[in-house]
Amino acid sequence: MTKENDIKLYSMRDISEILGISIQTIRRKYVKNGDLKVCEIGKRYYVTGEAFKEFIKAHEGKKDE
Repeated sequence: MTKENDIKLYSMRDISEILGISIQTIRRKYVKNGDLKVCEIGKRYYVTGEAFKEFIKAHEGKKDE
């Protein structure tokens, strides 16, 4: 996790480790369909702390199909 000017940024690896799923699954299942909002910095994708909180709230209690 990176913190710039009080904005938390999570890398795809951070999100993968927190959720216990692969980076490919995150990109294909959640980023591609817009469930997880990312920002691109250089050639890397990051998720803000706020976007991650929104994602968690939206998926709280849901089980993968």
